[in-house]
Amino acid sequence: MKPNPAIAILILTAPFAWGAPEVAVSPTPGGGIQPVAEADADGNIHVVYFKGDAAHGDLFHAIRPKGSAEFGKPVRVNSTDGSAIAMGTIRGAQIALGQSGHVHVVWNGSSKVTPEKDHRQTPMLYARSTDGGKTFEAERNLITKAKGLDGGGAVAADGSGKVEVFWHAGSPDDGETGRKVWVARSSDDGTSFSPEVLAWEKETGVCGCCGMTAGASASESFVLYRSATGGTDRDIYLLRSNGNSFTGQKIDQWKIEACPMSAMALSFAGKHSVAAWEAKGGDVAFSVLGTEIEGRVIHGKKKRKFPNVAVAPDGHVLLAWIDGGGWKRKGRLAWQLFAPDGKPIGEPTSEAVSAEWTKPAAVYDGDAFTILY
Repeated sequence: MKPNPAIAILILTAPFAWGAPEVAVSPTPGGGIQPVAEADADGNIHVVYFKGDAAHGDLFHAIRPKGSAEFGKPVRVNSTDGSAIAMGTIRGAQIALGQSGHVHVVWNGSSKVTPEKDHRQTPMLYARSTDGGKTFEAERNLITKAKGLDGGGAVAADGSGKVEVFWHAGSPDDGETGRKVWVARSSDDGTSFSPEVLAWEKETGVCGCCGMTAGASASESFVLYRSATGGTDRDIYLLRSNGNSFTGQKIDQWKIEACPMSAMALSFAGKHSVAAWEAKGGDVAFSVLGTEIEGRVIHGKKKRKFPNVAVAPDGHVLLAWIDGGGWKRKGRLAWQLFAPDGKPIGEPTSEAVSAEWTKPAAVYDGDAFTILY
């Protein structure tokens, strides 16, 4: 069972090699699930997590100050009761920290806010905090024309006031092969968004019930998604942009005639940009973008799902995932630390039983890695 959320637990795992950062493991505050986390410039960890019925629950934001083992008082993110969803694990919240302490959160709307429970009208909801997470403005639906939201969306923000919200959608007549990635942009910290446009013109399709992720480094924005080319090529594509247009690159291949309902992750620190994803056969993998450095954990007896990744400025990478998780299946939290050259440090570690529908969050606060589960 999950540890008592009322008790702050911080397990420090000693580094496996000289110079490797420590790994701290902690339950999600408030007994929540599906944490997503980022550290701000001061090393404070911001987390958004889900609580309630998996079909219609609520999102909360909390901050763990640098050097503390406990999170502060949580603040609810969604303004409509029960407007968030946890079912499927890949449709939950995504977080991005922007300039001046702004916190940006997106998520798939639940049946509470979907007109007539028509999935073609499922909203891509966005809410922001302009005071560092003390309060959140009312949620907004950013979809104006690209309807048919299924897998989860994503958000990226930088230090100049730019915010980008992504999701994939398409005509039901076209199926997965006709789905495309869309982006709605803001240049004023999320005060307003332009109507969505295609992020990339190439016809790759998008795996309908797979998630996606986005993020921003100091100079570029990135998107990861899984294609559905021909209904069988479920490859991982990386989109990147240093302006308003994206270029695309295939970074992993997987031929399968079914949706693997998979997740992916991005992390940035210093000169390092790292992508992680679920790979063929139930493995989890990562790549340091722009280099030949990569790593992979072979699944063994149980498939590995819902990877998350964090990178330190010196290039150490922490990859976390759920062993044996899936639709209504609990699994075990697991993780592997990698050296800057991509070689694993020690063996994968598995210590805690996860809750149903959850996934881990990995983050680096400037001194050590933290895994929330």
